[in-house]
This record gives sequence, structure tokens and C-alpha cells, in this order.
Amino acid sequence: MIKIVTGEINDRKTTKMLDMFKQDVKGDGFISIKTMKKDRVHSYHAMQLSTGRKKLLSMHADFFKNDFDVGCRVGPYYLNAQTIEWVERKMMELIEQGVEPLYFDEIGMLELGGAGFDRMLRKMVKSGLDLVLVIRFDLIKKVIKVYDLKDVEILKANV
Repeated sequence: MIKIVTGEINDRKTTKMLDMFKQDVKGDGFISIKTMKKDRVHSYHAMQLSTGRKKLLSMHADFFKNDFDVGCRVGPYYLNAQTIEWVERKMMELIEQGVEPLYFDEIGMLELGGAGFDRMLRKMVKSGLDLVLVIRFDLIKKVIKVYDLKDVEILKANV
């Protein structure tokens, strides 16, 4: 079973996913924690659900001062190559251990373009394990098609 937590931008999709994890107390994966500077997005941190460990995932270009090795860029955000590798390595370990459900926040245009966490997501889907994924509402159909997702349940974040 693949559960998709969806909504628009700032619809509390990450909060919904975190609540699901806390309620079920099983599985593992990653959420993206937004950091604000006044009224602007400064950065995002990847947080492993089971440990609470956080690493800087991305930073808005307006604040970026060569703080890390850039893995790629999406829109105004630079992504941290080392954090991408850490998330992928940990997720592969979880797949090998058969941990489920696997949580991942979030699949976006970067992945749909074959970059970012695309390779990891394909392995997650291929594993056949239960998944909980965050996907913006306007991208659901594309993600289902590109990743050939089956047995999908859509959950609205703001409900």
C-alpha cells in the first residue's frame, strides 16, 4: 500500500506525515523541516523519524554562502550533496531491513526530472514495502505515472 499525503504549498503535509508516524509508532523515513528567517524560508533540514537526527538539506540562494557542497539546485534552493547521500544511504538500509512503512517527504519536480532522490524513490517503490509519501496536489498524477505507483490511497493534509 502506498499512502500519499497531499495538499497545496503550506498545507501542513509534513505535519500530517509526522502525526501519522507518531500515531503508528512503526516504520521509519525522512521529513523535511522548514526553517524561517522572519517571513522568508531560509532552509530545510532532513530529519530521520526514528532518531530525530537532522541534517541541513537545502538553503535558499539569498542565504547561501558556500556553506556546503552543492548536489544540485531546484528553483532558489541549493541542495546539500552530503545530506542527499546520507538520506539515500539510510533509506537503502531501511529497505534492506524490510522496515515499513517507509516515509518520505517530499517528491517534487526535481525527482520527476530524474534528479534529487529519484533513484532512491524508484528503489523504494520496487521494494514492495508499504510507503507514505508527501506529494503536492498538482504533481500527484505525474508522480503516479512516472513511478508507476499501484494500490494508492490519497490523504489530504489539511483535513
